[in-house]
Amino acid sequence: MKTVLFILADSTEMYETGKLVIVGTFDIVKSEKIPFFMRPFSLALRLRAETRDYNKSYNAHIILRKLGTKKRILELPIIIKFGMRKRSSYSNFVSVLNINVLKFESYGKYVFELIVDSDVVCSTVLCAIKVKIVKKKAKKKAKKKAKKKAKKKKAKKKAKKKKAKKKAKRSAENSEEE
Repeated sequence: MKTVLFILADSTEMYETGKLVIVGTFDIVKSEKIPFFMRPFSLALRLRAETRDYNKSYNAHIILRKLGTKKRILELPIIIKFGMRKRSSYSNFVSVLNINVLKFESYGKYVFELIVDSDVVCSTVLCAIKVKIVKKKAKKKAKKKAKKKAKKKKAKKKAKKKKAKKKAKRSAENSEEE
């Protein structure tokens, strides 16, 4: 079998015709703290049968594990069935797995793998990274502070100009008196 598609997305719809509508593909999730729960997402899979696969079915698993470890975080059993080859068309297996809750205990790289008969047929990597999320209030506060600072600077400049004008005026008056 040949992997045509194995991808993570925000949403995936599959129609009876075999058409897939995939919205918002990604390979990175961001969080401010650990542990965190990932929002619901889809895993889209499309396989194309090779000659030896026609009219066969396979017991398979999609697993998730942290890269560099063997511990399985998630394991989803699936049955892959290919039909008979029709003239000028391929036999495809299409599956959409909707995952509602997934908990991450640490940051790093994770891998989804499709395993058929103990062999990894395909995989896709998901990176969980730490980010500092700036809250709207904090953004507003910072903006306000910058505005205030700019206003002070402008007022200081204006006062300096005024002082310079007064000094110049006095200087002109003094020179007229002499």
